[in-house]
Amino acid sequence: MLFFFTYRWLDRFKYTIQVVDAIGLGAFTATSANLAIQHNLDSLFIVTTVAVITGIGGSVMRDVFVKEIPYVFRQEVYAITTIVGAMAFYYAQSYYSGNLPLYLCFCITTGLRLCCIKYGWNFPILGLDSKDVVSENRNSGN
Repeated sequence: MLFFFTYRWLDRFKYTIQVVDAIGLGAFTATSANLAIQHNLDSLFIVTTVAVITGIGGSVMRDVFVKEIPYVFRQEVYAITTIVGAMAFYYAQSYYSGNLPLYLCFCITTGLRLCCIKYGWNFPILGLDSKDVVSENRNSGN
């Protein structure tokens, strides 16, 4: 609730918030994929779907509450990192026991998301020139 009322003030800590968001994305992806396996939902599609919905759900709700377009709808890499992490978890289950697949999923999801933040990795938007998107973001203050 504190972040809800102080969001505009916290906007100057945007990079820090993105890093914390990446850690949360990794944690939610790993725990939800693990939970799907624990409930015998041991299909790659189902594990990945559960992880994606849970991983990006909190982010979508946060952005909607502060009246912004959800980040996942602006940059597809956000969801792709969750998919890659969940797939790594699913396949690691076959080779490793215990919590190692959980930690692997967390590290892969968080690491990929941090790389996207640091290096500005994005997928191209079909039908738009990437220069137009960059100049549009600068003009709107994003």
